[in-house]
This record gives sequence, structure tokens and C-alpha cells, in this order.
Amino acid sequence: MPEHARMIPVISFLMPVNRMKKRIALLLTAFIMLTFCPVAFGQDAVSYYQRGITWKIKREYKQAIEAYTKAIELDPNFSNAYNNRGIVWEIQGDYDRAVEDYSKAIELDQLNAAAYFNRGIVWRIKDEYDRAIADYTKAIEFDQQDKEAYNNRGIVWEIKGEYDRAIADFSQAIELDNKYADAYYNRGISWRVKGEYDRAMADYTSTIELDPKYADAHYNRGILWEIKKEPDRAMTDYSKAILLEPRHVKAYYSRALIWKQYGEYERAIEDLGKSIELNPEEAESYNQLALVLATAPDALYRNGNAAVEMAEKSIELTTSTEDMARRMDTLSAAYAEAGRFDEAVQNQEKTIVLLQRQGVSDLEKYYHRLALYKENKPYREQEKVLEKTLEYTKDQQVLPAVNENY
Repeated sequence: MPEHARMIPVISFLMPVNRMKKRIALLLTAFIMLTFCPVAFGQDAVSYYQRGITWKIKREYKQAIEAYTKAIELDPNFSNAYNNRGIVWEIQGDYDRAVEDYSKAIELDQLNAAAYFNRGIVWRIKDEYDRAIADYTKAIEFDQQDKEAYNNRGIVWEIKGEYDRAIADFSQAIELDNKYADAYYNRGISWRVKGEYDRAMADYTSTIELDPKYADAHYNRGILWEIKKEPDRAMTDYSKAILLEPRHVKAYYSRALIWKQYGEYERAIEDLGKSIELNPEEAESYNQLALVLATAPDALYRNGNAAVEMAEKSIELTTSTEDMARRMDTLSAAYAEAGRFDEAVQNQEKTIVLLQRQGVSDLEKYYHRLALYKENKPYREQEKVLEKTLEYTKDQQVLPAVNENY
């Protein structure tokens, strides 16, 4: 959930920034200034502005809008009232009105750094990345110690694929505050995209050291452990992410694939089922579940009809041509497991044609499966391909600790 401060919402593409202390300080500052310096604004406008702050803190957003609007009616030059009303519009998802209010606040006060920062957030939400960068840059010009502005600008650079610029901004945020967990996490993402896995690992680990409850840091570090061929450590991090965030869809999915490689099909089915429950629109979870149900070496875990149902659902949700061929291959295996060999043959032939159109040259495994289906034989995955080096608890949640020093 986004946090709000300076009467400012801080919405990070990758992770929200916690700025509760600054929010309280700024609210108190605004209250004191408006209470003891009423000459700048009409006293009635000040009263409604203060009410707006109170309603906003109480999350009574309709009343907050009404109070800020009344303050503006009484004093049309009240820049901060426009800024704060913009925040409430933003919270309610009315981004056009939020931009309108932030822009008016800037028009009335060119030095209103908060309004530039806030408008940058909304531009990012609206995918207006160049405008977001321009506004964050303006906020930084006003305050070169603004770590959040550097962090948020880095996020936009990252979205644009400007990873070196993103890293520079995240690094500057860290230089300003070496305990800034979000900046380490975000920089880790850029390092990973650049293939700098050791640096990414170090940043994710720093994030976890600063905030052990940072679920996404555990999840992303798990991905790196897999890349480094350390599945037990990956499993531990995925499980920790799930323990911290029980609705972490990607962690369930990623852990399921390791269970599958271990030959732990019951646990793989359970995790894939949870992934689908949490996100019924994720095609690949259905595809992987169909694969287990159709091709598991142990008959205890196979169910041809259920595999067909899962594979068909996966295809229904698929929009990518590249993914379609792979998922059609899964459907062929499901048909075969269900004893529908004619359909398996027809579908596998279509799969091969689609792959040829995509320019895939290595089709041996697809022809091998086609030959099996023509002989009325189902396809079976090989036995477990990884050996566990750790023993896992029955509930899959609490796993043995590993040395996290990296």
C-alpha cells in the first residue's frame, strides 16, 4: 500500500517508501504554521484546511475533499490546499483530477517541491515517464538531499530500460541514507537485469538485513540462488517470502517448480493450486499444473482429465504466440494421459507446425512425443532431476536456515 508524506503519497513502482515520520513532522509543521501565521491565508480557509488534514488522516476521503475544496473557495490562491486535495484524488484513483490539482498548486507556487514530487508519482502511474522524470528532477533541484525523489526517479529510469541511470539514482539515495532498504532492493533489480548477479545478490541481502520482513527481497534473492544452481537456498527464500506474504503468487509458483524437480509432486501440485487460487488469470500456473498431472512418473499424481482441463484453461489465457506452442505441447501430453491419442497426435502436429513458423530448429523432443502418441503411449517426465540437501518440514513453510552471509 502507498504511504503518504509531506502530505505526499509515495508510490514506488517496485516498492512503497515508508515515510511515516516525515509525514507526521510535516503535518505538525503545517498545523503550527497555519495556526500561528494566519496572515498568509484567510482564517476560515485555514480552518477548513486543517479539517482536511484531519479527515485525510482518518481516511475519511469524501470529507477531506469537501474541506479542502471549501478552503480553496475561500482562498483561491491556497497552493497547499490544491496539493493536499490532489493527494486525496490520487488515493481514490482519480489521477486526472490529481494532476490538475498538483499543477494548480505549482502554478500558484513555483517553489512547491511537494507538488512536483506528487505529480511525478501520478505521471508514473499514468505511464507518462518523461513527465515523471522531469517532475522528480525538479523536486531534486529544490532538495538535493531528497532520497525518495532519487529513488522514485530511479524506478522510472528502470521502467524505461535506462539501468545505468537507475543504478546511479538508487546509489545516490543510498549515499544519502545507507539504511534505505527500498533503494538497495530497487538497485538489486537493475543489477539483476544487467546480469550482475553478485551485485544483485549483495543488494538483496542488504535489503533483508535492514528489513528481514521484506518478502520481495527474499523472493528475488531466491531467483538468484536458482540461477547460481543452489535450489535449496532458493527454496528457503521462496518459503520465507510466503511466510511473510501468504498471498505471494510468484513465490508459490517458483517454489512449485523446485518441488517438481525434486520429485515432490504432491507439494508441487499444492503450490501450483495455491498460485492459481491467488491469481486465476496466470496462464503459466495452469500449464505447469497440467504438466505435472499429465506427465508425473508416479501414477499417484497423474490425472488425465484434470490435466486436459488445466491445459485448455492455460491456452485460453495465452496471448503470446511463443507461449502458445509450448502450452499446446502440454495439451498434447494431457490428451495422451487421458487416453485421447488421436487428439494428442493432431494437436502435436499443429504444435510442430507452429514451432516451425517461429523458426525453432531443434524439434527432436516434439517429434519424439508425437511418435509416442502415434503408438498410443503417453509421455512421462524423467524422475527427479535434483537431489535435496536439506530436509523440509511437512507444512513447507518453516525451512532450515541457511547461511545468509554473501
